[in-house]
Amino acid sequence: MTRAKALLIVVGNPVILRTDPTWGRFIQYCVEQGGYTGCQLPVSAADDALSRQLEEMDLKETDENGVATGESAVQQFLDLEWRNEQ
Repeated sequence: MTRAKALLIVVGNPVILRTDPTWGRFIQYCVEQGGYTGCQLPVSAADDALSRQLEEMDLKETDENGVATGESAVQQFLDLEWRNEQ
């Protein structure tokens, strides 16, 4: 049995392979090291979903006086115990 010493060619669909944790890490490593020469990789579905969720979050809410609070509407109305600590 032999092993690759200078070149390793992987034939497969990178979008599908990236769904597997091991192959995903391997492909990411190849991209980071400049060894990936396949088709342009799209953002992974998980990263894309997370990006959409973060974009939908509005952290520029204002209080009743119109002053930006930097908190979401949910954060403003939560009565957290630590907020009342002295």
